[in-house]
Amino acid sequence: MAWDQDKELLAGGVVFLPWIGSAYSSGFRGRRLLVLGEAHYDWKTRQQEVPVLADLTRFLVAKALRERTWGFWGQIESACTGVSKSGNWAPSSFWNQAAFYNFIQGFPAEFVARARPSNRLFEAARKPFRRVIEVLRPGRILVCGARLWNGMEPIPKEDYRSYTIQAYRLSGGDAAWCMMTYHPSSGRFDPHKLTSKIWQFLDLPEKIPAD
Repeated sequence: MAWDQDKELLAGGVVFLPWIGSAYSSGFRGRRLLVLGEAHYDWKTRQQEVPVLADLTRFLVAKALRERTWGFWGQIESACTGVSKSGNWAPSSFWNQAAFYNFIQGFPAEFVARARPSNRLFEAARKPFRRVIEVLRPGRILVCGARLWNGMEPIPKEDYRSYTIQAYRLSGGDAAWCMMTYHPSSGRFDPHKLTSKIWQFLDLPEKIPAD
């Protein structure tokens, strides 16, 4: 089944296959949660470690969990679970319950970690992202970064609830509700303040009321 799923994603233009936790279908706090990052960088270094380009995202998540690398992954986990970093980060079951996908399906730069992806890269990434959410069917999507948020496909007015909470309609009428947060590398990203907002977002009914 997983192989067929990967083939469907690759056929839909996905370059970097998403990380899908082993318990993703059961959800995190009762919701299928997709964490959405912006882009990968520095393939020239990584290609020594990752023989298959499509496996890059999965390799990086698995490596971070194995090596207990805090950084992006630990910041997101802390914001979602409410558990702060203490000593060496010991990952919880969070990443087994969630999925992760980088929106941009190319490399904005070879070595510069915060290079801005071009408008062309953002536009080209919209169709593969649609395929990802159709296949994964997330109920909630946590979008990491205002720049990413603004580069995604515009939301129809009827599915726009506030600047930071909007939805993509899936086939069959289901909604994949999105919430924008600041990027974990931003000084404005505060896991302690985010946790309650994320839990409220996850616990909202399918019909999310306007603010």
